[in-house]
Amino acid sequence: MPLHTKPSLKLSNQQVSVGLTTRALNPGFVGNCPCGLRHLPSHDLSCRLKNNYRTARHEALKRLFAANYKTCHCEVRYEPISQQPTSRDRGDLSVQGPAALNGLCVLDFSVVSPVNTQNHPLQRLLEERHNAKVVLYKTQFPGGEFFPVVMTTGGTLHPTAAKVLAKLADSGPGIQDLRIGISISLLKTRSDYWYIAQGV
Repeated sequence: MPLHTKPSLKLSNQQVSVGLTTRALNPGFVGNCPCGLRHLPSHDLSCRLKNNYRTARHEALKRLFAANYKTCHCEVRYEPISQQPTSRDRGDLSVQGPAALNGLCVLDFSVVSPVNTQNHPLQRLLEERHNAKVVLYKTQFPGGEFFPVVMTTGGTLHPTAAKVLAKLADSGPGIQDLRIGISISLLKTRSDYWYIAQGV
């Protein structure tokens, strides 16, 4: 599918440049990051000074999924409050309708960076984050309706996240469109903060 056919998938020259640079494992510049650590390839994904980038990436994914659910005639609520009266925890999205797992689900989005993780296999990283989310939120949203949507910074999905996407794709846009949308969203948010990570 040509990306120019959908305005939301268009990439600027800067975004394409960042995409090619990161795919080639080029750190962008040689030296130390303002955080004090050596600026190695993918350091921008885990730098402790880039909390705004991670927040922007998280919010972009929420908007992407919410928009896709709405095209499938689902009711979507942002940040549903925990069903435990003494808790202030919130999910990311509550979805009810034909594209939602079990017809009603609460989703929490999480992106795992494979950087600085002792070279653990991606599936192990995904499983650890998935399990942590289940422990944290399962009691907050009982009834089997809570599903973590965990992926890596490169777009690799945990099996539960793949099920969420597959159900959504069955009710509306094709799974390939969704995967492209996720990849573009991850690249765009990374590009927005790429040059900040260079200390420029």
